[in-house]
Amino acid sequence: MAAKEDEKGTLIRGADGLLYWITDDVLRTYKLPAEKTENAREYLDDANIKARDDIYPAFNALGLVEHVAQGKAVNLELLKTITKRRRPRP
Repeated sequence: MAAKEDEKGTLIRGADGLLYWITDDVLRTYKLPAEKTENAREYLDDANIKARDDIYPAFNALGLVEHVAQGKAVNLELLKTITKRRRPRP
């Protein structure tokens, strides 16, 4: 049992305000492919929505990640809509 408690992982505070513990092996399965998220990452960088110090932006919306022919991709228009409506604290 102690081995499970010592597993390396990431503690995430979700957009819903709750805390989630996700082990690294599980988290890797949810990583979106870089080639499918380049535009979304560029948009977030241009809008200066970045992790700073101990603040990490999180977004929660139905349809934010879409299934496409080659896997999953970020719905950039929806991301733009929700970030303009509700900006994370700097």
